[in-house]
Amino acid sequence: MSIAVGICSCRRPDLLEQRLQEVYQLSVMDPFVFVASDGRDDETQRRFAGQVPMLVSHWNGTPCNKNKLLRVLQHVDFGIMLEDDCHVVQKGWDAALWATYQHTGVGHLCFQAEPYHSGHRLEGEAFEARWGDWAARLHVSFGLRGPNGLCLTTTPAIIERVGGLWGGFGPWGFAHMDWTQRIRRAGLAPADFESLSFAEDNAYLRWVKHPPVSSKEIKAASKATNGPIYDERQRLGRLYEPLTIPADTEAVGPWPGQYKECWREDRTAAVAP
Repeated sequence: MSIAVGICSCRRPDLLEQRLQEVYQLSVMDPFVFVASDGRDDETQRRFAGQVPMLVSHWNGTPCNKNKLLRVLQHVDFGIMLEDDCHVVQKGWDAALWATYQHTGVGHLCFQAEPYHSGHRLEGEAFEARWGDWAARLHVSFGLRGPNGLCLTTTPAIIERVGGLWGGFGPWGFAHMDWTQRIRRAGLAPADFESLSFAEDNAYLRWVKHPPVSSKEIKAASKATNGPIYDERQRLGRLYEPLTIPADTEAVGPWPGQYKECWREDRTAAVAP
């Protein structure tokens, strides 16, 4: 069984250093750890290129940066995508995610400030009826509050079926929701999967606030522009998007042999609908 943790970052080397330290110190399943950096020739590459495997490119926005992670995660049994502003705080966090996947069969778990569609939440007795005592064992909950950090899990079956995040949304807004909805439509995550999100005060993940990368004006413009695009994509019901990455993507740092070249290939292209 192979597991990997991919951390995406964009010109925030101090946050990245904290996440790397936490992942190295608190993981127990010996995951392969690597970074997708969305900002070539910045302090991030200078500080970490000799220490951690990195996929670097000029700035292209979150969707393309996470697709760089997925290019590698398509080659492991279980993948975790961690943003550089999501803290890991307890030993065994990776084993907890793996155990949740094994127990529920849900390979796409989402940990974020707010669930995408609150109308699908299961609360109280309905939650217990669905997941039994697993909630108590792992402090599994939902209704997260606070910051911007995001953690997602995935499997090769998910990546093969739906591919990557669609870059047409641009740098911010709706790409994660679109990816999740495609996974649901493919039957690879239940409609109530947000109920597996970890609570803000649980033992495994917590969230850190920081100044947002984009201004409120940019976020508002993104919603006005991307909202109708998102709605239209849901109406059309598209499932698959290729794992598109920037053309100037380059691997730097100490990549082990089995992963050194795997990011170059989009394995989903051969089975695309």
